[in-house]
Amino acid sequence: MGELRPGETWTFLYHVVPILFSPYNPLSNDEYVIGLSRSGSRPQVLCIHGGATYQHFIELPYAPAHEDLDGDGLNELDTTFKSADYLIVTSEVLLRDADFAGVDLLLQKAATLAREKRGVLGYWYPSPYAYDSWQYAYTQIKEYITPGVPDSSSNRGYWASRLSDAFGHPDVEDAYLLILGEWEVIPSPTYNVRHLDIRWTGGGRTDTVRLSDNYFADTVGNDKVPDLIVGRIIGNTPQALMKPIEASLDVMTGHGFDRVSAVVLSGYEVGSGDSFV
Repeated sequence: MGELRPGETWTFLYHVVPILFSPYNPLSNDEYVIGLSRSGSRPQVLCIHGGATYQHFIELPYAPAHEDLDGDGLNELDTTFKSADYLIVTSEVLLRDADFAGVDLLLQKAATLAREKRGVLGYWYPSPYAYDSWQYAYTQIKEYITPGVPDSSSNRGYWASRLSDAFGHPDVEDAYLLILGEWEVIPSPTYNVRHLDIRWTGGGRTDTVRLSDNYFADTVGNDKVPDLIVGRIIGNTPQALMKPIEASLDVMTGHGFDRVSAVVLSGYEVGSGDSFV
């Protein structure tokens, strides 16, 4: 950013993507305000000239929960949530354990992807009432995205009820859940597949699958059949997590992927003790 001379102006444009929060760190509709922080302080611009510091407070907060620009009976906040069939879920608190500054840029990139995909972000926060709540995050998140009438006792439907009908009726429309972070951020359960009787020609059988995100995909009927499309971005650093997001954005703009190369993954070669390829 260069120097702003007397009489010159800068115009800043930005996009805003709403965030769903877990019940342990809720945000009321009235707190979704652009131009006013959650603590009530007003954003300000600081300028330094001739050794003196000047500040200007932004005076025009915008509350989408109190606006209905298209007159459809839904406020702009609910309209945005109801149009979202793409949800990016992470725990920004646990991400920040690695690299505080890098996480800010990562979340900006995630918000950009959400905007391009007509989606929103979802932030899961550990329960302050249970020291081991992180271990069971997958059960909480599963409740949030399970369709049905919202249930305050279990938090069932806490997120799904606010999002597109693709989450409310995933058997009819496609909804996409993207998990951002490895299992230390958003854990996955060990999946019991004993009922499938998976046996191998080289001997042995597979009864459990560790770190299975199919658990999140099965939101209707608990029949282990995926109802949502689920993906996960993994990486040990915010920079590594950003790479797939940037690649997706490049593809959406017509760059970065020419289908010249491909990677194919498969399961065990012969027996359950083989290395996974």
